[in-house]
Amino acid sequence: MTLEASLVLPLFLFAMTASMLFGEMIMIQGRMYHGLVEAVREMAVEEYYYNHKNRHGTVWMARTLQKKYGGEGSQSGAVKIGNVSFVGSQIPNGQDEIELHMSYQISLNYPFIGTKKIRIKEKVAQKAFTGYQPTAFEAGKGYAYVTEYGTVYHTSMQCSHIMLKISDGGEVEKYLNGETKYEPCAKCIKDTAQEVHQLFVAKEGDCYHSSLSCSGLTRLIRKVTIWEVEGMELCSRCGK
Repeated sequence: MTLEASLVLPLFLFAMTASMLFGEMIMIQGRMYHGLVEAVREMAVEEYYYNHKNRHGTVWMARTLQKKYGGEGSQSGAVKIGNVSFVGSQIPNGQDEIELHMSYQISLNYPFIGTKKIRIKEKVAQKAFTGYQPTAFEAGKGYAYVTEYGTVYHTSMQCSHIMLKISDGGEVEKYLNGETKYEPCAKCIKDTAQEVHQLFVAKEGDCYHSSLSCSGLTRLIRKVTIWEVEGMELCSRCGK
């Protein structure tokens, strides 16, 4: 063997070995990621059960499923996996997602130069299957409340649009002189110059009234089934 060959051959063998180790590392990384994806999918399917039954620990679940899909048969003597961690995983997170964070260390045993350690981090999220809650319309259950001339429906009798809090206006002159936010009611106060001794206002209203029987202060409320208000909009206050 010539001098040149004796110098080139070790470099060639090292390059070939390094390429093989790098390729195996890529393959292992793919298997680990695939295992994490499958783990998230399975956990997303099982979320409804665990949401209503006893839930296993997140680390236990993640480790078990990751081992099932990505851990076994994924390493050789020259390439090893270690220090697997699932710190930061959320099952579910604030958006009803299964979110798994996995980090692990791959050790590449290169000839002549020793071991090279690489830290890998992966993150996978999947929408959890938490079940579907039908709306009142879809379920065909429940009741709503409507007023005689209203264009919206209410889900609560306590809604301030229909359960008005009426109080004595107090100093009449302030209202008549426009010193408050309230306008004169167009129904019961025809002329602001008329003699008025007492006024009434609703907390959520924008008009003052001279009579408690004014239609602006009274509400004729009907209780109907939810199907009867289909097509009407929900009251903005009930919908909050």
